[in-house]
Amino acid sequence: MINALYLVTFNEGVSPEEKTAMRDEARAACEAVAPAWLCDIVPDDSPTNAGDLFCELAFADRTAYDEAAGSPSWESLQETVSDSSLAADVTFLAYGPGQANLKGGDSTCHRIMLMHLVEGVDPKMVEAMTQRVLQVGEYVPGLVNTQISEVFDSSGAVPWNYVYDCDFDTAATFLGKYMTSPYHWGYLRLVQSDCVECVADKQMTPYIPAEKAFLTALD
Repeated sequence: MINALYLVTFNEGVSPEEKTAMRDEARAACEAVAPAWLCDIVPDDSPTNAGDLFCELAFADRTAYDEAAGSPSWESLQETVSDSSLAADVTFLAYGPGQANLKGGDSTCHRIMLMHLVEGVDPKMVEAMTQRVLQVGEYVPGLVNTQISEVFDSSGAVPWNYVYDCDFDTAATFLGKYMTSPYHWGYLRLVQSDCVECVADKQMTPYIPAEKAFLTALD
């Protein structure tokens, strides 16, 4: 799977109606661009530094992504989310194919973590991080799918390096069992800037509701 993400932070004072209008326009463009996608307003209880509007698209392979990225519908999507009268910041990422641990099952919550690596980080520590995050689902009931992917294209304020995708059975599992799991806090040490083993010094961690598991949507 190849993924692309637009994460929008709205200007102060943008009304709920204006936010909804951008979301609806973005959804129409996503429908025309990708075989699988998620696009919604980020809930208020999402972890800090989460952005406001989340649009993630999925493609079978790089060829399908490249074809979509050159289409008029993609240009329409980019123009919609980049409207400077509404958007204070727009992050774009393209990433994959990633390593995945897909257990299957129902999902109504999709969450991602964007990671910026510490300059000069030991590649062995990066590999340790990728393996740890793939194993979290074995210790957190309700975390049904995980995927860690390296970014190959990006734009925005931060040059992000990795994206960690998760499908949860419910948002309550993400906000409860997952966030309080000892294993979660164990691997999280690798993405905390005050840890000597730290591999990532910046993160964004939004989640949005989903009707079904996103990481197996193309199966």
